[in-house]
Formats: sequence, structure tokens, C-alpha cells
Amino acid sequence: MAAAGVAATVVGLTPTLVASPQLLAQTYYLRGTNIGDEPTDAEFTAFMGRVFAGTATVPPSGPPTKIDYNAGFWPVSHGGLDDLKWDASVSQGAALLADEQIGDGDVVFAFSQGAVAASKYKGEHANTGATFVLVENPNRANGGVLSRFAGLKIPILDVTFSGATPDNGDLTLDIARQYSGWSDFPTYPLNLLATANAVLGIVYLHGPTQRVEDLEAQLAAIPTDDPDYYQQHGNTTYYLIPTDRLPLLRPFGGIVPEPILVALNEPLRVLVETGYDRTDYSTPTRAQLLPKIDPVELTRDLADATAAGVAKGLASAGISPAPAATADQAPDSLAAPDLGERSEAQQAATTLTADDDAGAGAGGGGETAETPAARKAPGAKLRKALRDLAPKIGATAEQRAERKAERAAKRETERATASEQSEDRSAPESDDKSEPADREAG
Repeated sequence: MAAAGVAATVVGLTPTLVASPQLLAQTYYLRGTNIGDEPTDAEFTAFMGRVFAGTATVPPSGPPTKIDYNAGFWPVSHGGLDDLKWDASVSQGAALLADEQIGDGDVVFAFSQGAVAASKYKGEHANTGATFVLVENPNRANGGVLSRFAGLKIPILDVTFSGATPDNGDLTLDIARQYSGWSDFPTYPLNLLATANAVLGIVYLHGPTQRVEDLEAQLAAIPTDDPDYYQQHGNTTYYLIPTDRLPLLRPFGGIVPEPILVALNEPLRVLVETGYDRTDYSTPTRAQLLPKIDPVELTRDLADATAAGVAKGLASAGISPAPAATADQAPDSLAAPDLGERSEAQQAATTLTADDDAGAGAGGGGETAETPAARKAPGAKLRKALRDLAPKIGATAEQRAERKAERAAKRETERATASEQSEDRSAPESDDKSEPADREAG
């Protein structure tokens, strides 16, 4: 106030207060096509707030001003046959924005068709001093569908593919959601997997972006050192919001088990990404035929993605890979039976086979009580012995240790008994040997 008064005194004028441009600046917004389940104005302004916060953009104070254009897409928008066709609606939005005399410090926030209208205005008014925040922009230079097929026109719907948003002096933030077909359409549409994924992205990602509650966090988390998701060229900063689940898999949710969808997501993403060239988001890039693909690199990427997908799928199912077992920590269920148990099995098999042969031989041409069963089920006793042994093979380590100790004690007892019997046999032999000597002496 004092400075203004001094200046007024110097020039001999009545003192006046001239506010700075920032204090007079305003935020203007253009909504997207009036189609589907559109958010209310209050919900849309909350959406704007999340985008501003996530990109560290400070808008002017005061309530934003709505550019109330038709936002029609004849004949499928809410107004039906009464709505404007695409080109007429876009032109109306650009004209209404021009009526506001956008200037220094203003912010223009535009979504979807609104971004097309803002791009048209921007091309007609360079260096306004305003900041443009374009979300899901169909005119995005490398990715927007109106840039991919620039020069085409759909006569009945009156849709002109108007090319890329110009970078002509004003600061611009261009924010796209990965795989949303309006703003992130494939460079190589003949990759039908990528094209189908982008078309489904229009359904599952484009409009719902306005209601993503953690959009601020998603934008803030974008790695600024990864050119796939963040680039700066000239006066424009390009953001690509990562999409975790491919739109291609979204229709199968609730039908196909979740672990399978999780496992498929990674390798399918590798194939979908071969339909994109994300080298430079600022270069207007039309649709092209075929990419240059290194088959060796693609095979390696697919193998890595498949392994990662399987691991994530198992994790989502609550299954974690078991750590490799050491020799001292082998799982009980995989440990082989010890040699003593194998010896028992072999001995039982030999004995039972001999018994079967003996029984058959003793019967000669006749039949004993056992030979009919033996003939009907050859090796029945052998199988029974192996079945009896099976619980031992699958036993726990503690049970095997107990049986091993029992066998060791049994062998020790058998050795002691054999030693006693050997001593008993050797004593009479000594007596017999001494008898001739006694007789000779007599």
C-alpha cells in the first residue's frame, strides 16, 4: 500500500492498489465427454486436487471456474441426438476458454475431451503465461489416439484426428494412465494383444481415473529417473501412471482363480509392451507397422517374466517356495529308509519267495491249502511284506532312530548269544581231546 502510494504521488495520480497477477489468477477446468457414470462437479474438483497434490502443482487460491461446454459425442453421449458432434463440441470448449482471456498465473485443468479442447486453444494462443494440466489427453504426442492416427477423419461422427498438443511456450503437464487407449494407444497396432489391451483400458482405466482415491500417491511415487514413466521435454513434463493389472485380464476377475491371473500378468505384459515405443513422449508419433524385436532378448524377458509371475501367483495363493534342504536337514518325507530297513525288505522278500516255491514244490501235481491263492495272486506275500514295510519307509526321523536303536540292541543280543553258544561248543571239544592223553598215561 505504501509503495503504491509513493508511486502514485510521483506520477501525480490518485493512489490505487494493483494486485499481483498471481493474486488475480484463476483455475479453469474442462471436463471430459458427458458419457457413462460421470462424477459430480464436487467429485471432479476433488480429483483435480489429487492431481495437483501428486504433481506438486500449486493452483491459484479461490474456487475453480468451470468451462461449461457441451462435452458431447453425438449420438452416444448423455444428450443423445441433441448433443454436439465431436469437432463442434471441441471447438466450443476452445472458444469458451478463449473468452476467459487466459493469462499469466492461470491454470487450465482439462480431462479427456476437455484436454482436446485445451490443446486446440493452446495451438491458437501461444505464450499465454498459463499452466496447462492435461489428464488422459487424446492429443498426447506419443500415445494419444488422435496423434497416433493424425490426419484421419470419421465423417459421420465428425471426429478429426487432430494430431499432437503443441509445445509452444506455456508450461504443461501431460498425464496419462498406462494402457488407457485414449492417451496410451500402442505405437504398433498390429500387435493385436496390445491393441485389445488398450481398448479394454478405455473401459477399465480412462473414466475411472477420476475416482482413484490414491491418485495423489500414485503420481508422487512415479520414478523420475525412469523414462518409461517420466520425461521432460521443452516446457512439457510427461507422466505415465503405472497400471498393475493388464486391462486384458480384468474381464476374467472372479472367473479365473486370482493366482492364475497374477501369474499370467507378467509374461503378457512383456508381449504387450512390444507394441509400444516409449523412447520420446514429446515426438508426435503416428501408428507404425512392425517393431524391431530381438528374439533372444524377448525370449529372455519372457522367461524372466514367467518366473516372476509364477512366484507372485504362488505368493498370492499363500504358497512360498520351500528353501533348499541340506544333507542334515532333509525333509522326513523325502529321506530314504536306512540300510537296515532295506535289508529287512530284501530278507522278507527272499524268505517269502522261497516259501512260495517250496509250497508249490511240495504239492507236486496236487494242491495244498496255500497253492490256489498263490496261483491266483502271484507274489501276494511279497506285496504284503512290502506293504508292511511301507509305514517304516514313510516314518518320521524319530521313529526311524528308535527302530535303528532297537535293531542295534537286537544285533548286540544276537552276537552275545552266538558268543555264548560258541563257548559252550568249544568246552566239550577240549574234554574229548584230553581223553586219549589220559588213556595213554594209564
